Amino acid sequence: ERIRDVQENNNKNNVDNVYIDIIDSKQKVLLLANSPHPDLSAIKQSLESFKSYSVDIKFSNEKIDKLKEYDLMILHQLPSINNRIHKTLEEAKKLKLATLGIVGKQTELNSLRAYFRNSSIISGLRNYDLSTASVNGNFSIFKTENIDNLNIEALPPLNIALLNFSGIDNSKVYAWQKINGIKSNFPLIYFFENSEIKYALILGTGLWTWRNF
Repeated sequence: ERIRDVQENNNKNNVDNVYIDIIDSKQKVLLLANSPHPDLSAIKQSLESFKSYSVDIKFSNEKIDKLKEYDLMILHQLPSINNRIHKTLEEAKKLKLATLGIVGKQTELNSLRAYFRNSSIISGLRNYDLSTASVNGNFSIFKTENIDNLNIEALPPLNIALLNFSGIDNSKVYAWQKINGIKSNFPLIYFFENSEIKYALILGTGLWTWRNF
């Protein structure tokens, strides 16, 4: 018996509906500040321009609920003389919460060193100044594009605290301070770890000027 290929005339019953549940996978960021500052809005807008980030701005005199729900804490000029935020920092340590510190004139340095252990900051504030970024070619934590590095170096200067450092791991410094066109051996942006907690420090304020630029 000869078998013939038969074309199906009615193919409507071959269609089905498939429903996909989309899980909200946004990374939650707590931006905790000592006082109002134009940096705060700039950071929030920049991060939330990526759909994967959600940013809550809080001030140090506010009660911080559900710290465990955050993936990153950004401290803007905290801890400060008037707001040591001991309770929040102790809870963050227990949670092993990744933390980025932005250091400014309101920052209390001894409390900063106590929380950001392994920061290589030693006691002593020399002064304040303006600094642009000089990207470190030996940085090894993550890869960056050359065009991004050039753009970082072209950004306006930050208002920095001139601190003393000892034992900095050069491979973890993303950018060095560049003051009056001269690159220094002091970090502007760098990363480190302590007890499995990921930390980073930006040694200056004025990030709003970067966003405007």
